[in-house]
Amino acid sequence: MEQSFGPLVRGTLTVDAQQAQWRAAIAGFEVSVERNGDRLSFSLPNGAGDFRGRLDPASNTINGQWIQPVGVVNNNRYATPVQLVAVIKSVWAGGVVPLDDHVSFYVSIQPQPDGSTTAVIINPEFNLFRRRSYGVTLNGSNVTFTNPKRSQDHFNGTFDKASDRLFLTLLDFNPPLPLSRRDRRNALGFYARTPNTEKYTYTKPIAGDGWPTASLDDVGISEKPIAALIEKILTADPTNNPLDIDSLLIARHGKLVLEEYFHGFDKDRAARHAVRLEDRRASPCRYRTQPWRQPRPRHAHLSSLLGGQAIPLLGRTQKSCNGKGADDHDLRLRLRR
Repeated sequence: MEQSFGPLVRGTLTVDAQQAQWRAAIAGFEVSVERNGDRLSFSLPNGAGDFRGRLDPASNTINGQWIQPVGVVNNNRYATPVQLVAVIKSVWAGGVVPLDDHVSFYVSIQPQPDGSTTAVIINPEFNLFRRRSYGVTLNGSNVTFTNPKRSQDHFNGTFDKASDRLFLTLLDFNPPLPLSRRDRRNALGFYARTPNTEKYTYTKPIAGDGWPTASLDDVGISEKPIAALIEKILTADPTNNPLDIDSLLIARHGKLVLEEYFHGFDKDRAARHAVRLEDRRASPCRYRTQPWRQPRPRHAHLSSLLGGQAIPLLGRTQKSCNGKGADDHDLRLRLRR
């Protein structure tokens, strides 16, 4: 089950300064723009979104942040960088791409040799229900999930036989979510890769986002243990995987030499950083950047998985306000919690 809760406001943002009162338009909304020197700001009705930025006369662009409302899954306001460019005289436009309020759950229900039924719940985004196993009982259309190790960890659902769908309350204070039957071909976040792939073959990362690339051999890293690690990730049992990895990148000597994504993630979804709102002023250095899926990354050395070859690994990072990014001599692997 994959579900998006918005946000609804996205797309082209236009700022029109052809009249004395500047106007902003996006997603069917049209509101007045407040001006304070070169600073611009506006808010949509009912807290649907806010913008604040600055007009740069030298480049004739408006640079700022789109601030989206608190979502169902994303329980903070997040700011996304936006640049508006001149389309005609005194009119600027640019795209707003907010952080998706997205969640997915996969429930694997399996019969056991003793006649019982157990379930494992996989949540790729936040690792809710991680490493838990539930006993499952069905009484008519009512389904009960019980954790044998935690007596208070239990919840109910319903099974609609006609539509072959399971309805479970997996998010607190929200209606039950509908889960449809999936298999190896379309359970995107359950398996490391969907559909199933042949044996892994290393390829050099594709350049194009400003980070120089090279092959493993170019920087003196043996390909064999890296390929063995990727193969181990791809073939791990999703219902009993102690080391879930969504993205794996290796950089050495300032060059990206490995870039792999798993469990339905890709470059944009896995590496995107959002800015959580902490200050009312528009300076980006007054916002704290953080990976949107977790507040802090965990780190681990995988020398045991690499056959004794200790290779530092990392996830992509944005540069901080002082211009310093990750030190590629101290790079580590980002893990899901």
